[in-house]
Amino acid sequence: MCISEDLNYLDEHGVNILLEAPKPSYDLNIQNYLDSNENKKIFQILCNYKYFDFKNIPHFISLQNFYINVRKDNGLVLVLLKNKYIQNESNRKLIIYCHENKRDIGELIPTLIDLTIQFRSDLLTFDYSGFGRSSGKIQKCNFYLNCKKIYNYVIKYFKYHSENIIIFGREIGAISALIICMNYSVKCAIIFSPIFLGIIGQNLLKGISVPVFLIQHKAINSEYNYKKTSELCSQIRNIHKWTCNRNSFEKIIKEKRPKLINKIKEYINRIKNNLNKSNLNTSYESQNLKEMNTNISYSQLGQKVNQHVIVFSDDEDDEN
Repeated sequence: MCISEDLNYLDEHGVNILLEAPKPSYDLNIQNYLDSNENKKIFQILCNYKYFDFKNIPHFISLQNFYINVRKDNGLVLVLLKNKYIQNESNRKLIIYCHENKRDIGELIPTLIDLTIQFRSDLLTFDYSGFGRSSGKIQKCNFYLNCKKIYNYVIKYFKYHSENIIIFGREIGAISALIICMNYSVKCAIIFSPIFLGIIGQNLLKGISVPVFLIQHKAINSEYNYKKTSELCSQIRNIHKWTCNRNSFEKIIKEKRPKLINKIKEYINRIKNNLNKSNLNTSYESQNLKEMNTNISYSQLGQKVNQHVIVFSDDEDDEN
């Protein structure tokens, strides 16, 4: 499913009214013009974060700020945190973090550093058009175009491999994460308490084959209904859910943080192990098929095996 088709569907639901940007929590100065190709313009920038002191960044993490042109009068601010402990450049893991509504990256730096450390990976996040110092208007077309541009820059400019990319999306950011999953290849997606998920629609959710881990809290209000969210997410082919008996995601972080981190790590390892088994099975079955002179192509075999790689348990309610 391409981005434009998603937009035609989403236009009917007025997704732009869901987005609300706070007053920017940082300023920026453009420093270097890194790439001036016609279809790819990227600048290195300096950001002055009002609520964060750079002295608090661990010595093994480098923080780089970029500004990319999406189209005329529309550019995005990116933050890339690189973990210096990672030696193998060709196998670097990357988390793309799609943040929640009513926040910008200037307020999230401590959280981003923590995720970089906990998951021993690099991390990239961005402000949606109209958020923070990203230019452009808060519109549905810009919101979904952002997803396409970010992924393309990650692959083509920053040179990460799709199989090493994990998408994190919280609340409205979960929609960004799932739209990336609909259109591109990534290792898996971790979505936290997604809101307004109904605007994507069941048919589009059914088209997601990327493994998805849904983490949700037990609450029902104007923005979030965990029962409805769980029902919609069940349309995703490879879905695993963890429901925590708390009434807000902030309470999960405050009261269940170690368990939350461990759950995510356990899930990612599970994906990795299952994919390794899949590769072994694919190789073994391909050799057998070759010997039998069958007409099944290797691509068909891969699809056949991968459709059954991930087998998840039922919902797990944490009552503690």
